[in-house]
Amino acid sequence: GNARDGSGVGGGIEIFAGNGVSADQYDGGNGGSVLIEAGAAEGEGVNDIGGSITIKGGNSIAASGGSVTVKSGYSEQEVSGEISISSTDGIGTGDVSISSGMASDQKSGTIYLASGSASQAGSINLNVGSSHSHATAGGDVFLRSGSAYGSESVGGTIFLQSGKSESSASGGVVIDSHEALSSGQSGDISISTGDAKHSGSIHLHTGLSSEEKAGSIVLNTGLSETSPGGAVSLLSGSTSSDRGGDINLLSGHGASRGGSIKLIAGSDSSASDDVKTGGDVSVTGGNSKNGDGGFVHIIGGSTESGNGGNIAFSSGHSKSFSSGSVQISSADGSVDGSSSSGSIFISTGKSYDTTTKGGSVAIRTGESINGQGGSITLSVNDGAILDGGTVKIEAGATLGHAAKGGSVVLTAGSGRNADDSGDGGDGGDVSISGGFANGRSIIDIGGAVEIAGGDAMVGKGGMLHVSSGFSDHGSSGDVVLSSSQSGSDGVSGSLSLSTGYSTAASSGIVTLASGDSKYGAGGEIIIHVGDGGYYNGGDATIAAGSASAAGFNGGKVSIIAGAGLSSHSIDGGDGGDIDLKGGEAKGESDNDNGGSISLMGGTSYTGYGGSIRISSGSSISSSSGSVIIQTSHVSGEGVSGGLILSTGKSNGGHSPSGSILIETGNSEGAPAGKISLTSGETSQDDHPGGLIEIITGYNKDSSSGSFFVATAEGGVNGD
Repeated sequence: GNARDGSGVGGGIEIFAGNGVSADQYDGGNGGSVLIEAGAAEGEGVNDIGGSITIKGGNSIAASGGSVTVKSGYSEQEVSGEISISSTDGIGTGDVSISSGMASDQKSGTIYLASGSASQAGSINLNVGSSHSHATAGGDVFLRSGSAYGSESVGGTIFLQSGKSESSASGGVVIDSHEALSSGQSGDISISTGDAKHSGSIHLHTGLSSEEKAGSIVLNTGLSETSPGGAVSLLSGSTSSDRGGDINLLSGHGASRGGSIKLIAGSDSSASDDVKTGGDVSVTGGNSKNGDGGFVHIIGGSTESGNGGNIAFSSGHSKSFSSGSVQISSADGSVDGSSSSGSIFISTGKSYDTTTKGGSVAIRTGESINGQGGSITLSVNDGAILDGGTVKIEAGATLGHAAKGGSVVLTAGSGRNADDSGDGGDGGDVSISGGFANGRSIIDIGGAVEIAGGDAMVGKGGMLHVSSGFSDHGSSGDVVLSSSQSGSDGVSGSLSLSTGYSTAASSGIVTLASGDSKYGAGGEIIIHVGDGGYYNGGDATIAAGSASAAGFNGGKVSIIAGAGLSSHSIDGGDGGDIDLKGGEAKGESDNDNGGSISLMGGTSYTGYGGSIRISSGSSISSSSGSVIIQTSHVSGEGVSGGLILSTGKSNGGHSPSGSILIETGNSEGAPAGKISLTSGETSQDDHPGGLIEIITGYNKDSSSGSFFVATAEGGVNGD
């Protein structure tokens, strides 16, 4: 009944089932059950609904409403009784709702699902029933926190937290879709924040560890028996108006060393001998429609006291075949946009250490133990319309006092095999060639090769040294300077060997010399002009330099044969000969004459003309050499050449023409040399021998020249 007084309590209703009061240890009897069942609806209409059962605590005007407690029975020796809340089985089962009521002003009530504490705590299972109909999905499980509609309110949070342990590991949290028992795929797991003006973040992190290693985060897709394994994708958010979201992979900081980041593609795990391929690792900058494509930055770590972190690009190793290639290339330019391809820069950073060199750039191939060493190719691709690209190798400049600019060294590989019985291998060649001109016009010229020493502001310019290789036991290498042969319509190129122009002192000397030989003959110097197939043979000209300043002479031309320097008393060796010979004429015409030799002193405008002196060599202990001037013999029907010994005509008013003096030298202990004038003999009867004619000079206004033939006066004992 109702309570009318202010402190009274309304009457309660208690429903008790009967107890099983027997103490028999085998079967003392169960306690009675309490069944509260609403009435059935016997009608067959869709509105004929069975009766409901409502258990409701009492209302309150000012204090809390009455509670509803459903509690199973206690047991002194076994587990307490179960509580089961379920809808009855049927064609379609009803829903089960557990909810706290709506609150108009204060906080709504909380729902607690908790198992009791025990030596082994019980679990909480949220289990949705199975679906047996074809193509029907199993039931869903929704965990949804409450919404908030206030202007400053935040929606409720969902916490999934494992239990703690006082002395061992805390419990795990497992989110797992069930395996597919037949040919279907297992269910997806999706973790996402809701759409918003500023959408929420997703944080995956392990807890702090005070002593041992901190826990790891593993993103691992499932194994596939016959198809590709599942992919792991890290995708940041896109935007239509600003920059896309970043992806940051950061390893942990450490007192001794920071953590590493490793990107390792999957291995070929097949046990068969079929050729398979390991997975690729691709790092690609983002695409752009109108702006620049995204950068790919790979930067080693910085440091304040040690060396900065290295960057290593290394291809994969192979036990049976070649190791992988390393390719660094920029992408092709656009055909539609007529754009150029990007550049590639390989450079070291600036160095501020005064005691060491700046960082080096080393490009080298690996050593080959059993095969040929790898090549290095610096190749610029073709220019389809404009000039081809340039290859430039330039050493570094210096601003330091008394320092030297960097050198450029091109060295071919050595043949290091020391085999002396077969073929130990040759040293490599260095080949520098100008580019080929494929054009068909005479202005399409092959590329030049220019080798020049460095310029200097005050000191000497850099030297150009071209030297063949040395040999410990064999001959040194040849040095060949030659222009290539010409094509069918051109001429071969010229070869110019000259020193530069000098404004203050003497210009440089050109020395053409062969080397000395310790046991063999000295090397020859051959200056040979090429033959002419249809025109004259080329000329050979040796001209000394002129002098334009007052009081200085023109340069001298000296042709000196080599000396026999040995002092051996039997045969010390002769001095070398000098042969001057006109060219041979092999034509069969009377006009095909042999080449002449002209020895002519230099012309003078005021002083004497240059002299010609032909003198044989002297001897310290024997006779001096002979001087023979003769024309050659004739083997056919012609006459032998004449010999003319004459002085030039004099046009001066009081100056006589030059004299001719033929005399032998004086002798101290033997007869002096004689002078013989003998004309030639003839073998034919009707022709006399050669005539000797001595005629003095004619003068139209005075006497002709005198003719004297006389012997010298006799000595003390002579006639």
